[in-house]
Amino acid sequence: MSRTLPRAAAVSIAAVPLALGAFVLFSLQDAGVKSLLGAGPIWQLLMIRAAVVLVIALAVGRTKLLLDLVHSRNKKQLLARAMIMLVAWLCFYQAAHELPLAQLTTLYFVSPFLVTLASGPLLGERPTRLQWIAVVLGFTGVAIAAGVQDFVFSPAVGLALIAAAFWATALLMLRRMGPDESSLVQIASSNGVFLMATLSGLAFHPFEPAFGEVRWMAMVALAGGMAQFLLYEAATRAPAPLIATLEYTAILCAFSFGWLFFAEVPGPNVFAGAALVVVSGLMVVAGTRFRRG
Repeated sequence: MSRTLPRAAAVSIAAVPLALGAFVLFSLQDAGVKSLLGAGPIWQLLMIRAAVVLVIALAVGRTKLLLDLVHSRNKKQLLARAMIMLVAWLCFYQAAHELPLAQLTTLYFVSPFLVTLASGPLLGERPTRLQWIAVVLGFTGVAIAAGVQDFVFSPAVGLALIAAAFWATALLMLRRMGPDESSLVQIASSNGVFLMATLSGLAFHPFEPAFGEVRWMAMVALAGGMAQFLLYEAATRAPAPLIATLEYTAILCAFSFGWLFFAEVPGPNVFAGAALVVVSGLMVVAGTRFRRG
């Protein structure tokens, strides 16, 4: 991978709204994908998403983006990260077919814990005691909000855990390459790989969604692309443990969108768990030294 990250004395305050905006949009994307699960195979949803995001990235970056991709010193790392993300997406949405949303959500939030655990040895960004407390508190809040009591291991649970582990790996790789590669390079490379990998599936399964479904897929893709950009910008400004803890706030969006779009009425456990998530986020922000910019 690229060079070791310097350990900054202070974190850019812009990282917090960037990360929070990314997790809101990712939750919106997940809600959109959930509504499209019956429209076609998961890989076709990813294909449309990748195509839309790649076109936008190329339109914004133009010739400079193409030159940056050609001259990148991290081509192998970019390819590896894209493949890891592709596997994570496929595993997550395949698991979504079989697992209740509460269980799926809780399993996904193993990812921030793994990021915090690995950020020290891999990035040299060792979490503080306060960050560890915030991570544990946040995961506890997620588990309470999800209302999960007993997990019964199944292939779908295994897929969800694989997705969480792969997403943690992808975020660590993003943070490590952040100083060397722009957000547009990261977005274009990952979605280019997604598109090439999923296009091959058309040889075995025709593309059948109706026009209205394709239009909705494109809107979902736009939310996902914006989320990617904001997350990449945040990752260049803040250490992985901070971003990982802020990621728990996505559970608030997940339950809010479930209520708005799918009539999933939150119970008392949701509000109790959400309160712990909010406290964990406030703890990690309050314990971080920020600088402007």
